[in-house]
Amino acid sequence: MGLPFSKEDWEATPIAVQHFIIEREKASIEDKKTIAELSKCVEELERLVEKLLKCNSSNSDQPPLSDSPYRKPGVSKEKEKSRRRGKIILEQGSSYWSPPKLATYNTPSLLA
Repeated sequence: MGLPFSKEDWEATPIAVQHFIIEREKASIEDKKTIAELSKCVEELERLVEKLLKCNSSNSDQPPLSDSPYRKPGVSKEKEKSRRRGKIILEQGSSYWSPPKLATYNTPSLLA
């Protein structure tokens, strides 16, 4: 039990008080066990919540309407590349955009 007083003090303590201290010590041990069990439950629930938060209609059996309207889906790498290709790229040192030069072909003039 490891009490912070001597054996003589314990023996001098009234029996009713000794029983009370012993019962409180047993309750403390039970409380520690309960806390450990509840901590495991909390960890398991946190993992489950994390897993459920990552679920949407694309990676589960849920219909698309069940997806959160506030959470935007991630952009795939292919879409990101196509977005980059479509952006206007300014020439170095230029503060405005100029259209690309059109290709010229050597074709015989019909008017000549």
